[in-house]
Amino acid sequence: MVASSNGPETPMIWGGVPVPARDRTLRALCSSTARSPPMATKVQQSSRQASSRQTPKTSSLRQPSELRTAGKSTVLILVGGSHQAQRLLREPKPGVLADVGGRPFLSFLLEQVEAAGYRKVVLCTGYRSADVLREYGDSFGSLSLRYSEEELPQGTGGALRWAAQFAESERVLAMKGDSFCDVDLRAFESWAEAQGSDAALVAFGMDKAKNQAVLDLADDRVVGVRASGSSPGFSWVNAGIYSLRCEFLRSLPLCGPFSLEHDIFERQLLGRVAAYRHCGRFLDLGKQDSLASIERFLEQEF
Repeated sequence: MVASSNGPETPMIWGGVPVPARDRTLRALCSSTARSPPMATKVQQSSRQASSRQTPKTSSLRQPSELRTAGKSTVLILVGGSHQAQRLLREPKPGVLADVGGRPFLSFLLEQVEAAGYRKVVLCTGYRSADVLREYGDSFGSLSLRYSEEELPQGTGGALRWAAQFAESERVLAMKGDSFCDVDLRAFESWAEAQGSDAALVAFGMDKAKNQAVLDLADDRVVGVRASGSSPGFSWVNAGIYSLRCEFLRSLPLCGPFSLEHDIFERQLLGRVAAYRHCGRFLDLGKQDSLASIERFLEQEF
């Protein structure tokens, strides 16, 4: 947005952060907010009964010490589906419904969330959203499920921004639905809240990161992101699990698709996103892990 052709350019603010004048792509996206209608998304609260496949097994995950405060945060899970995850399937359905030991992959994530003591989940659906709704209905174990459905792809940022209006907590725990990390979710969120940051992520430590964006960390902050490729040594990568302050998330524009990771974290909040370091196990449907290796690990863990 420009004040006049002769005067200085009016500062543009996105999420409380000035947008650099040189970042033309992001400025154009922000400017479109005034012209574009709200994203084509709808929310569903299903009255259907969950299918027999949704009944969770008894989880072997330990209950974290922070369980006494659990249940206060709303969990947002991105289940819109990715082309990388869908390539593993032999039939057209969301990657989160990939069969792992006779159960959908998403069920393991929901069990992890339930074991950590959370109770309210919003599933951010997109591709073949009716399949997810049909599979889970309005509950999973003790979890209450709600659906924020994209009629058009909105990216990670757009999907979470829209779903944030249904959060009933000061912070939300956001997760990508096509990966699994054995991090203690409550410990991570408690740490993130203590940091006082608008945004925090789980940084997963791994050897020989392949086709992964590598994070540069300093003082528990993300200070750089290196392009995807092969890193020969030990590296930190984004595990796709975030703790976000709702006020910050709701300040982002409803202006169409954008990436939380690239458009916000890398371009606007570099040096301000808190990083919770974790070394354990990380599985990704869309990258190096096969369904067979995922199945072996999850059957041992749950």
